[in-house]
Amino acid sequence: MESGNLSTQWSQARHSADRLPKYLKFEWTCNEELGCIYLNLFRSPNPVCVTPSTAGLVTRFLRDDLESYYTKQLSGLVDQRKTVEVFSQHLASNHFLQAGDYTRFCDWNFIHRARLGFLQLNSTMRFSNRNPRYHKCGYARETIPHVLNHCKPHSDAWKRWHDAIQNRVARAIPSSVGSVSINKKFPGLTKTLIPDMVLTKKSGEVFIIDFTVAFEDRLKSLASARQSKIDKYLPIVEHLRREGKTAHVDAIVVGSLGSWDPANDDALAQIGVSRKCSSLMRKLICSDTIRWGTDIYIQHLTGKKQY
Repeated sequence: MESGNLSTQWSQARHSADRLPKYLKFEWTCNEELGCIYLNLFRSPNPVCVTPSTAGLVTRFLRDDLESYYTKQLSGLVDQRKTVEVFSQHLASNHFLQAGDYTRFCDWNFIHRARLGFLQLNSTMRFSNRNPRYHKCGYARETIPHVLNHCKPHSDAWKRWHDAIQNRVARAIPSSVGSVSINKKFPGLTKTLIPDMVLTKKSGEVFIIDFTVAFEDRLKSLASARQSKIDKYLPIVEHLRREGKTAHVDAIVVGSLGSWDPANDDALAQIGVSRKCSSLMRKLICSDTIRWGTDIYIQHLTGKKQY
């Protein structure tokens, strides 16, 4: 029998079936009464049985399981697991991987090395006997979190970084929802409580939103950053409620390495940002975050201002 496309297709399927058990747990079962084959995927926590009528979903199920396997393997590594488990939570955090949308080439070059911990910093260089101390500010260890989030010479970039995220969200709120105030002070309260954004809906409902960029040190880092913002501005909410108003407080939290916190979606929905607009804005904010991280890192190495 001559070899053709059909035999090649079956041989490829057979080779794939032999190779995939190394990574996935599945089995083929034959129903002799119906004369058809079923594919059982032992997915955790929900196993799946693919029937002939849904055969078109096989590739998607296998690809999703394989992606979960590789993500789990990567997050199990000592150096990578802290950040991987954060930026793997939402698709927007990795939207640029396939086509590089809204991302400069230098951002692309930076973000992969940053997420894997391979930047040219004293405390991250492999097999180096360098002193880990950062010579400019004297900090004990020159690490990625320190450079992006804690090194004081970059405070001006932090402000611009923060405002870039804030302005995107403010512009996305339709005027029909209500009025938006930026950096509004509340009389009768301490002067240090100045929330980034206050939305007063036409119904009188008040939403206080604060913005923060936190480094991806496991999932708890973003959750902790959100809760600290909520606790900080809770006195304003209580003050407004005593005046008979309906008030809420929440935060928009983005990871320093471009991770989108899934909890942000609820906050955006509450302030009236449409799902269509949110889908694009999430990607733009993640790309903005990566761009500012790139500029800070390059300025950190070269001493030349990038913005």
